[in-house]
Amino acid sequence: MSWWSYFTGKSSSKRDLPKNAILNTKEMIATLDKKENHWRKQVLEQDNIVKLNAASNKPVAMQALRRKKLLESEINKLMGIRMNLEQTLFTLENANINYEVTKAMKQGTDAMKQISKGMTPDKVDSIMDDIREQIDHHNEVGELIARPIGISETFNENELNEELERIQQEELDEKMLGAEKPPIQLPNFNTNKYEEYNQIDDEGAEIRALQEEMAI
Repeated sequence: MSWWSYFTGKSSSKRDLPKNAILNTKEMIATLDKKENHWRKQVLEQDNIVKLNAASNKPVAMQALRRKKLLESEINKLMGIRMNLEQTLFTLENANINYEVTKAMKQGTDAMKQISKGMTPDKVDSIMDDIREQIDHHNEVGELIARPIGISETFNENELNEELERIQQEELDEKMLGAEKPPIQLPNFNTNKYEEYNQIDDEGAEIRALQEEMAI
């Protein structure tokens, strides 16, 4: 059986073994604590018997003293056992943490393998080439669609820009020349005389027209 089968095995008892061991160890420590408390109470009782009978009844006092010493010896042994159990519990808890962490890492690794299954660098590179090819294709189609229809003459953008700059400069020069010219003062004419001249011309025209009608 491989080491990983401990984490991935189908037996629930094996997977629950660390937790069960921790629970059993804690229960055992609790049992030892109860027994230690009980024995300490008995030590106090035997100590009282020794004090009460030390002078009046020496045999009873000696018997109580032996029981007291025996109980104290058992308590010391019990404390040693308890210390070993606490060390075992500490080790079990750390081992269980390591187990859970390792199991999580194993699950993460399996998930990554499943995600990347069949996805090799060559396949990814091929996919990226296909994407770039499709982008170039769509860009080319877009340029063809955007090309003007029915215009056979092509224009040089540099020439158009130069012509536009020339027109702008001409407009600017005309504005500057217009601003530099002084206003032209026209001479004052006698409008009354001008009207008289027009009236004489009109009368002469009427006479000539009348003569033509009379064939003079």
